[in-house]
Amino acid sequence: MSKVEELLKRYLPYKHAVNVYERHKPIPSAGIANYSGMPGGSGAPERFFALVGKPADMGYTSDKDYLDYQKYKTAVIEIEGALDTLTEEQLSVIRLKWMQDITLQQISKRKHCGVTTVKKHHRLAMGRLTDALRFTKLVEIETHEKARECDLYATVI
Repeated sequence: MSKVEELLKRYLPYKHAVNVYERHKPIPSAGIANYSGMPGGSGAPERFFALVGKPADMGYTSDKDYLDYQKYKTAVIEIEGALDTLTEEQLSVIRLKWMQDITLQQISKRKHCGVTTVKKHHRLAMGRLTDALRFTKLVEIETHEKARECDLYATVI
C-alpha cells in the first residue's frame, strides 16, 4: 500500500484523536485572588494562572501525548490541504473509496455512472494527492498497554 493510501485510510482516526484531545485538554485560566480576608494575606489582589480541566476530562496528559497530538494535527492539516486540491467529483470518489471502504464498482453504481469514469476520477485524484502529500510523514498510532492486554487475552481464549 502506498503512503498516500495509508494516509487516506488513517485520516479519520487521526482526525478523531485530534478532536478528542482538543475537546478534553486542560485550558489555562487566569484569575485574581484577594487575600485581604485571610490570615497573613497581603491584602493586595494577586494574579494567578491555573490549568482548568474541561468537563469529561480525559485525565492526565503527558508531554508525549502533546507531542503525539501535534504530529496528528500536522498530518490532519496536511491531508485536508491535499484534499482541497481535488475537484468535487475526485473528492467524492476518494472519500467513498478510502474513508468508507467502498469499491470503485460500488461507487459507479451509487453515482449512476460508468466504472471507467470513476476509475479516471480516482486515478487523477491519486496523482494530485501523491504530489500534494509528498513530504507528509505517516504518524504511527500508539498502542497502549490496555489495548495490548485485551489483544493478548483475546488470543489466549
